[in-house]
Amino acid sequence: MEQPPESSTPKPLPHAERSARLQQLKTQFPGLKLTGANEPAQALLDECVFQFEHRLLRYVAPATCNSRETEVMAGRSDRKLRIQASSLSVKESKSVPDEDVSTAYKLQQCLRRRAVAYEVANLISFAEHERYIDKFLRRLNSDPPANYQGTTIAQILRADRQVWVFLSPNVSDIRPAADGTKPLDRGLQEALLDYEVTFHLLPLPLSGGSSYVPVRNKEQQAAREEPPFKGFTYQGCCWQRQ
Repeated sequence: MEQPPESSTPKPLPHAERSARLQQLKTQFPGLKLTGANEPAQALLDECVFQFEHRLLRYVAPATCNSRETEVMAGRSDRKLRIQASSLSVKESKSVPDEDVSTAYKLQQCLRRRAVAYEVANLISFAEHERYIDKFLRRLNSDPPANYQGTTIAQILRADRQVWVFLSPNVSDIRPAADGTKPLDRGLQEALLDYEVTFHLLPLPLSGGSSYVPVRNKEQQAAREEPPFKGFTYQGCCWQRQ
């Protein structure tokens, strides 16, 4: 057997370091309660710290942003063979189910846990990620135009994924600069102005709400092409006098 290259699986963050980073965040944001559903899972913290250490930006879907409570009550355990330090061992891991993001409140909780994790990893500031979340969720309460439906949670999820697709080629180094500014903070705001992101947030037309009726058969086409009055011809989209 050969020792495989460095794994892409995040390594667990030491307990003392994790506790110190969370305590620092509590001190910085006194009104933020990092308990219960607001406390991110250890696996989520490990993932964001891994991205910082390896300068590797990866999309973290809201449904995978589990809470510490869900992680503790995780279901079945899986045992897998693992080669580590030139030795073969059996490692036990728990498979945590995805979170429910079917409502705006549950989606906001998942995104807030992701914001905490990225703040702990020193990649995206908590305040900037909260501003990013607010701009997305406000779309759910916006009144759509006539004959259009409001923006849905499914559209929010697609737009959120597209933001990370935008960040990957447009942010060369995800770590903070020497002056403390975080490139991903600026990248989030730039991504919200990108057309491919805003495209997913546009209101969709209601079924049967459009006044345009396409031609579906030859009878309709013949009726459309038949002139209503003498001296008129059909020019592409409308009748015109000859």
